[in-house]
Amino acid sequence: MLGLVLSVMLVETAGRRILILSSLTLVAIALLGLGMSFYIGRISSAPIATSANFIDDHCLSQPALVWDGVTAYCYDCLQIKGCGFCNGVCVQGDESGPFDTSACPIGESGSFEWVGTTCANPHGWYSVFFMVMYLIVFGVGMGGLPWLVNSEIYPLKHRSLAVSISTATNWIGNLIVSSTFLTISSPAVLTTYGKFPTKFNWCIFIMHVVSSSTILITSV
Repeated sequence: MLGLVLSVMLVETAGRRILILSSLTLVAIALLGLGMSFYIGRISSAPIATSANFIDDHCLSQPALVWDGVTAYCYDCLQIKGCGFCNGVCVQGDESGPFDTSACPIGESGSFEWVGTTCANPHGWYSVFFMVMYLIVFGVGMGGLPWLVNSEIYPLKHRSLAVSISTATNWIGNLIVSSTFLTISSPAVLTTYGKFPTKFNWCIFIMHVVSSSTILITSV
């Protein structure tokens, strides 16, 4: 909402082209920051002890496309269904504790904490910051201006049909992105910290198209 308000206030003074390019630049930075925040969260979580005497083959690794899939951190461990972290090892268990307590005794008589849902992340505010940044800067340019430009570039006799087709295309794209996001951002495909930089590349591509275009709306 804040981004859209700023867009309305600045569109006449700054111009649409400047707002769109500025918005795309900052959106790209926010997406890159989001990807980095998840990667920092991974490597800052507790490491898996390479010298551990107890090894659970089920939690040792997972299918991966862009990384080796080896469980090296608590973050990796919790990405595997049915696994948890304790005492420097990744073992099978549920939210209440490990199935085999010999690896990491917990409870009143134990001395280790079972992590079955979320690893400690001292840098968790990074992702919140970049997400809020993304929402604001997206609203400034890319939230409303493409719809405004889209309604002006078609001849009057074809405008209603063309806007209908472009709107349908937009929402079909939204459906595809939202329905595939969790799969693509899973450890088996691009991972969470690999998904956002991929969108960063799309922003750079769109920026190149917009900045290199010399055709005026009045000439379309």
